[in-house]
Amino acid sequence: MPSRTFFVPLGDDQIVDRLLQTVRQVGTLCLDVKNPGWDNARGYIFDHDANTLYFPVSKRYLDDRDLDRYEVLIWSQPRVLVVGRLSSATSDEDVSMTRKLAAAKGWKAEEIDSMLLDQRNRKPRKNRHKLLIESVREATK
Repeated sequence: MPSRTFFVPLGDDQIVDRLLQTVRQVGTLCLDVKNPGWDNARGYIFDHDANTLYFPVSKRYLDDRDLDRYEVLIWSQPRVLVVGRLSSATSDEDVSMTRKLAAAKGWKAEEIDSMLLDQRNRKPRKNRHKLLIESVREATK
């Protein structure tokens, strides 16, 4: 079981486990928590052992946002609000981890390369980021 750094009331481990199970199963998040829609929806890959989400983020969703307390909304029922520290995921280690996680989900090598690598120069896409989860909670409407 991974170590927890989540901020939840004492005794709410079952709630956190249920919400993380939703995060594990869904695969789609919204970058605009206040106005979620398909135009700001992104697929993600979840590393359960490290409590980390990997997904693309365009520049407009980085500007004027606190990257140390970055929020995303998991496109699920119930909606799950995930908060954590957002950082670039373009290192060799990040690409390798994302590659392993995608392969474990059954993705083909070509799909993984298309997701992770710029097709012109075969270097990691600059828009790839990771969110180290610090808290999860059910989102209120």
